[in-house]
Amino acid sequence: MSQHVERTVAGVRLRAPEVEDLPFLYQLENDPRVWDVCTVLGPLSKTALQGMVQETPMIPTATDFRYLACTVDDPAPLGVIDFFGISWLHRYASLGMIVYPPEIQGCGWGRKILSELERFAVRRMQLRHLYLEIQEENLASQKLFLSAGYRHLGTKQAWLRNPEGGYSDLLCFQKCLEPKA
Repeated sequence: MSQHVERTVAGVRLRAPEVEDLPFLYQLENDPRVWDVCTVLGPLSKTALQGMVQETPMIPTATDFRYLACTVDDPAPLGVIDFFGISWLHRYASLGMIVYPPEIQGCGWGRKILSELERFAVRRMQLRHLYLEIQEENLASQKLFLSAGYRHLGTKQAWLRNPEGGYSDLLCFQKCLEPKA
């Protein structure tokens, strides 16, 4: 008897975080290289992360969702996807995405994960628009999202303080996931 596996893009699927993922999430959230691309001020405890995993809402009135990307055959995480600031009325969400651990970055997983999360956003969440912000120094992410049809909307100048004490620009991108009505 074969189990039914939902068709996914390039063998990548999204799943909810589990308690078993705490070591992965602990490593990710406590990696100082990640702090510069998010709003985390410093390390997160295992207890705090466990609370986040256990309290992750899966109801369609929540405005923030976190998923882990993995392959169909292996539940080991390839990265994290955050949908946040969701407007169910207007059908848009802000997007956060990271391919992690660093040794798998640059291997094509970003494109596969992005394709799957867009498919998921349309089919399961019924979203129409995705919005994201990328640091000006993150050329790989800019290239990925531009090649996937995201439009550069504008730039928040000198928006993010960097570790050296200066400021970096933040680039804003958007994609309409369906044709205009």
